Amino acid sequence: MSLETVKDILDWTQKLHQKLSDAYEEAAEEIGDERASMLLKYVAEHERVLSESIARFEKDSNVQLMDTWFQEYVGNLPFMIHSPPVSGFPTSDPAAIIEMTIKAHQSLIDMYKEFAELAKSSKVQELFEEMLFLENSELKRMVTSMQRMADL
Repeated sequence: MSLETVKDILDWTQKLHQKLSDAYEEAAEEIGDERASMLLKYVAEHERVLSESIARFEKDSNVQLMDTWFQEYVGNLPFMIHSPPVSGFPTSDPAAIIEMTIKAHQSLIDMYKEFAELAKSSKVQELFEEMLFLENSELKRMVTSMQRMADL
């Protein structure tokens, strides 16, 4: 997928969250540990909701803002080459599942932070700061819930 505009970036992020949801759901079905399966299903649902939230955010945003060219910045980020993992849950260890989830989201947080800093327009900067806030907030909420579930 070619990332050239703000819309492309949000589309890519939305699809990534959907891929993560699908991967967690698939792993939940395949893993033999009931507790790990429950944790993976929770994360899958959370990723699905996050994907839908980004799609709504994009739909409700200004068309001109979505069409803002951002390609020169995207090409310089190694994150785009090395996406967060979307498959491979070799363990039923809740701590490892939580760690993988944090890594994936931290990559997105780092990306949005970088984009907000690089934005030439205050509107684009605000948009990426909103996405940064969303990812940070959701990660904190999800990790807290995951830790509670792992402690059961």
